[in-house]
Amino acid sequence: MARSKLLVLSLFYAQLVTAFLSSLQPATVHQAGKDQKVLSFFAYRRSPLLFVSNDESPSVNIDSANEHNLRFSGVGRLYTDHNVPFPTENPHLTILDSLMKATVVVIGLGGVGSWSAEALCRSGIGNLVLIDM
Repeated sequence: MARSKLLVLSLFYAQLVTAFLSSLQPATVHQAGKDQKVLSFFAYRRSPLLFVSNDESPSVNIDSANEHNLRFSGVGRLYTDHNVPFPTENPHLTILDSLMKATVVVIGLGGVGSWSAEALCRSGIGNLVLIDM
C-alpha cells in the first residue's frame, strides 16, 4: 500500500517538474530593425532582458523557428567544432537540430537530478524522460 502511494507521489512530482520546465518559454522576442540582427529577447517571463542598440522601440516580428535558434544558438556555438568543415553556413544550427532530436533519461530528481534536468532543458534537448522514485 505504501509503495503504491509512493509511486503515485513520484509520478505526480515528475509531472510537476515537467510542467515547470515546459513553462520556461520565452515570452517575447524583439527586433530592432529590418536590417539589424535581433538584439534582445525576454529570457524568461519573470526575468526580462532587453538590450537595444539604437533609440527605436523594438517590435515583435519573429517566427517560432528563429525564436528557437536565437534561444539556443549560444549552446550550438559552444558545442561546434570550428576545426571541422561544415556543409552549412551556420554549423551551430546543425548542432541545435541534433540536440532537438535527442532524448535523455534522468533517473532520480533529487539534488543532482533536478539540476541536471533543468540544465538539459535549458540546453535545448528535445525530449526529456524524468523518472523518480
